[in-house]
Amino acid sequence: LQPMASELAQAMRFRAGDFNVQDLSLTASALTKINILEDAAADVLCEQITQKINRFTDKDISLLLWACARPGWAAERCTDAALAELQERDLTQWQVQDLCMTSQALAKLGQAARPQLCLAAGEVFS
Repeated sequence: LQPMASELAQAMRFRAGDFNVQDLSLTASALTKINILEDAAADVLCEQITQKINRFTDKDISLLLWACARPGWAAERCTDAALAELQERDLTQWQVQDLCMTSQALAKLGQAARPQLCLAAGEVFS
């Protein structure tokens, strides 16, 4: 996997602006699963995520939070932006699957995500 991850890191560094929000969330979750990402590429990916996070769909936010809930580059670099964006979202229109996946990720993030977990739980149980 290392050679593939290195190629992807190169593509991210030089073509990061071409990634749409779905590309960013899917790439973040995939790279979190294999836990291989060079620091420079992680910086570029997180910069793009931070710049475009307000355009993420509910599904994209839940995928990003899933990545943030695992140890590694996303947890270190993207958690604050993901939690801040979730705090601004209206969860009343979210699909049940996205609410559940988000709630699981928030629970794994612990105390830092407690306000957002309360919002999600309130919506789940309303």
